[in-house]
Amino acid sequence: MKNGEYRIYLSIISLFVVLGIFLGAYKIYEKYLVEGELENKINSISTVRAASIEKKDGQYEIELEMEKVDNIQKVYFEIDQLIASKLKPEDYKLTIKNRHKQNLEDLYYHLQPAIYEALANKQFVWLDKKMAEESSDAGIAYKLFIDSSHIFIQFEDGESCFYKVLDRASGELE
Repeated sequence: MKNGEYRIYLSIISLFVVLGIFLGAYKIYEKYLVEGELENKINSISTVRAASIEKKDGQYEIELEMEKVDNIQKVYFEIDQLIASKLKPEDYKLTIKNRHKQNLEDLYYHLQPAIYEALANKQFVWLDKKMAEESSDAGIAYKLFIDSSHIFIQFEDGESCFYKVLDRASGELE
């Protein structure tokens, strides 16, 4: 092997080693400094029972398990702002995982057609009345919060809580 060929091979190998080191360092940075720090900050919020962060297809999936809260809109906004300080809005999806009695979920599914009709027609006062009527009949407390981009639904039955956050533009769950 000639001296020139040796230098070319050495350069190529060095390039791959350096590239491997940079990719490894980036993965460590991403795992421990972004995900780990963000997960710790979210878990330090008193109303969050548990949080998990997982990266799938280039997007962070952040799943929250909540304690009982008085105002899901306020808590969601606080957590969303915390996440947005570290990640771009298009880089993550925030979801709330519910631990609740089945009757709360049943009420949500019973009201789902009305919820989506209200979303489509922007009839939120009508939705509030419908939810008041249906939840009263079921003996369940409810709260409905609306802002420019989301609808927040909160059902409570004793210590059991059910939360849904819907995107107003698409109607998709968050």
